[in-house]
Amino acid sequence: MNENPGKETRPLDKLYPEKRGLNTRRGMLAVGLISALFIGLAGIGAWLIAPLFFEQFQQVIEPPASLEEVAEQYPELAGILLDPQLDSAYKDIFIAYEEGGPKRALELARRYGLVDQNNDLRLTLELDTNDSAGLVQQLEATGIKITAVSDNLVDIAIPLSLIEQAIESGEPGKIFAPIQDLEHIIHIRLPRKGIRQVSNSGGESLPVISADEWQGLGFTGKGIKIGVLDLGFDKYRDLIGEELPEKVTARSFISGVELDQTGEPHGTAVAEVIYDIAPEAELFFAAYSTDAEQRLAVDWLVSQDVNIISHSVRSIYGPMDGSGDEAKLVERTVAKNVLWVNCAGNDAETHYWGVFVDENGDGFHEFRDGDQFMSFNPVGRVRMALNWDAWDRGDQDYDLILYDRNKNKIVSSENIQNDLGDDAAEFIEYGFSDEGPYYIAFFARRITRPGIFNFFIYEGENLEYKTPEYSITSPADSEGSLSVGATYWSDDVLESYSSLGPTLDGRIKPDISAPTGVNSVTYGEPFYGTSASAPHVSAAAALVWQAHPEFSPQMVIDFLQERAVDLGPEGEDNSFGAGRLWLGEVAEGELAPLPATPTQHANPTQTPMAAASPTPLSTETRVPTLSVSPTPLPDIDTGSSSTLMLVLGLVACVAFPGVVGLSGIGFLGYLSYLNYREVLSSYHRLPAVPQPGMGKRADEPAQESMTAGRGCPRCGTKNRSKARFCRYCGVEFRFAAALEAGWTECQNCGKYIHPGSRYCRHCGRRTR
Repeated sequence: MNENPGKETRPLDKLYPEKRGLNTRRGMLAVGLISALFIGLAGIGAWLIAPLFFEQFQQVIEPPASLEEVAEQYPELAGILLDPQLDSAYKDIFIAYEEGGPKRALELARRYGLVDQNNDLRLTLELDTNDSAGLVQQLEATGIKITAVSDNLVDIAIPLSLIEQAIESGEPGKIFAPIQDLEHIIHIRLPRKGIRQVSNSGGESLPVISADEWQGLGFTGKGIKIGVLDLGFDKYRDLIGEELPEKVTARSFISGVELDQTGEPHGTAVAEVIYDIAPEAELFFAAYSTDAEQRLAVDWLVSQDVNIISHSVRSIYGPMDGSGDEAKLVERTVAKNVLWVNCAGNDAETHYWGVFVDENGDGFHEFRDGDQFMSFNPVGRVRMALNWDAWDRGDQDYDLILYDRNKNKIVSSENIQNDLGDDAAEFIEYGFSDEGPYYIAFFARRITRPGIFNFFIYEGENLEYKTPEYSITSPADSEGSLSVGATYWSDDVLESYSSLGPTLDGRIKPDISAPTGVNSVTYGEPFYGTSASAPHVSAAAALVWQAHPEFSPQMVIDFLQERAVDLGPEGEDNSFGAGRLWLGEVAEGELAPLPATPTQHANPTQTPMAAASPTPLSTETRVPTLSVSPTPLPDIDTGSSSTLMLVLGLVACVAFPGVVGLSGIGFLGYLSYLNYREVLSSYHRLPAVPQPGMGKRADEPAQESMTAGRGCPRCGTKNRSKARFCRYCGVEFRFAAALEAGWTECQNCGKYIHPGSRYCRHCGRRTR
């Protein structure tokens, strides 16, 4: 009851404010749900991030099935699959036929590059004899086309009609039946195709090598014959009389294809460089595609009495120690008094060298820190070759396997190496439709010791574990080849792609370097690559030979190397060779009378420049590439690439959930703080209970006797009227009205409970 009728009191529901906001059950439920959300986000983040960093450590590769196991699965193909003579690429075609039918088989054959523009299946037969006349007659009698014959190599083409007949008969193995039964065939393999050395990206080089000074004194290559050996000469007819001489002698050794209809203008661009430097040299063009055709082309050039062969093509398949087939071809040619100039290769950034490592014993090579995959990004049709140090011995057998971005096997090369004379190499050619990434793996099928790998990839970028050293290709590895590296024309910096030595038998290569980046009418843009550097040396050699007709090929090489501008470490090295090409000043004994009418080719691409100095050019704008010592083998880099990924993975997997989790904790703390403030404010908002004497006049004396006071609503004890607490039980009189209204005290925490509540709002204890 209100003892002060003159003072209006608040309603009972205002004495203790109603629960609201976070103080309600719904509020606390919302807090719980938000907490669960943060915890869930942290867990999901860790689950998503971890695979990105630890995939390479968690990936388990299934060893590829052996040919014996595949033969058990397809017993009708056992004779083909277990034939050591047949290249594994052709075996894959038969397996594709069994799994997906004729359409799948032909599609795979085209992806492998086994089918030519005439829809013929191309093969190379390797014989144990150079006498192939009888064998050729037998093959032609079966309807098989003979496209090239050179020494012990026979290129053949099986018409698509014969393939379809064999497929429709349900016995695709009949395709090779006429071949396998013939004598003298030791291998049925892929035709080995040359690879051009061009990168398109500019400059003028005559003054850089002092060729302009030599031309001014009448040395233009007159009387010297240069053979350009290349993969194609498209557009050459359009440049006759302008960027090429009025007369060239040309011949194609590619079956059924003219040398200017190959789809490849590379040889024309090479000839254009030669003509700029040696405009009066006589040029001979020879086009080829396979190694058998290459031998025929070389024989023809030698028969034309060429003095120099300029070859800006290389092979990534071979021992790379000067003992391979192409290297031997160079040796035979040089022995006929011919100077062979070859590009060193553009493989410094697309090459891997390493010793076989298999710490977990599953047969797969571990490139670095346990990683069994090496990634790359393809650019269209890719060729890759895995070579190792057991050439011609046949006592070590490795496989080359290609995987997609999900680490699923796409194709593999699994040739059988088990006999003397077997190539210690695997080769894959495959057409890609996207940029990947894709992955490469090496698998030890049968080994007795750790092998040394020499892996190359053509038209593949961003090779994960590249090794610039030992990236010299064939036939630049030949002792008889004058091998040429690439330096940028304006500052003498070694191009990052230029292949480095030494050869695998420890010899210094390249022998010399020359400018690249010259203007090219053929390409319509600057001509980059060691392909552009090699013809500089070929043409410069023609000028030297004109001045010194008594020189032998080796004397011409010595002349060029002695005058080269030494770059990198002092002396010859495996980056620049003897240095950058520089003809130097014409000596008094070399002077020749100026021709009555100096030969000038129309529309010269050169911009007049001052005569070059024999000292290195400025290197202000480019960073030099360090050379490599020729003697020690390069250590396999055990750098921190994978370790860094591991550290980043740990940081990411801990940091991300940690940040999210701490954010959640902070948010919950903030909510708790708001809740605490709400509780405090609710207490502060409780109205004071009207006390006896309130509402009287100020001059009216207060009664201080116990009888004038009021009894405690809890225990009934009489207290003074001004007392704030009960002198017996200690209750605060400000809650007196609440107690009178039926509020009760919690037996657990001592707080007051609203009438009718089943639970204490402070401690949660059940009240009844």
